[in-house]
Amino acid sequence: LTGALGEPWKKVAQSLRERFGLDVQCHLIGQGAPLDDYEGTFLKRYGIQQDGAVLVRPDGWVAWRALRWSDQAGPRVVDALSKILA
Repeated sequence: LTGALGEPWKKVAQSLRERFGLDVQCHLIGQGAPLDDYEGTFLKRYGIQQDGAVLVRPDGWVAWRALRWSDQAGPRVVDALSKILA
């Protein structure tokens, strides 16, 4: 899950699908995003900025979080998911 400015995370999700063979989806949430945040609480509840992201396990637990997008974000989430799946 990412904020309205989280477009770069779509490529990261694609790379995770290809590398791990998992059905990783990327959902942009917020004003002007495909999924609206009607209550305006998404970013605060997940502790991220408009371009940050959280990796949420199927059971709802947040497995990883990036406050903001950076060039190192992709490699960091790959490393995190590798450790989670180990």
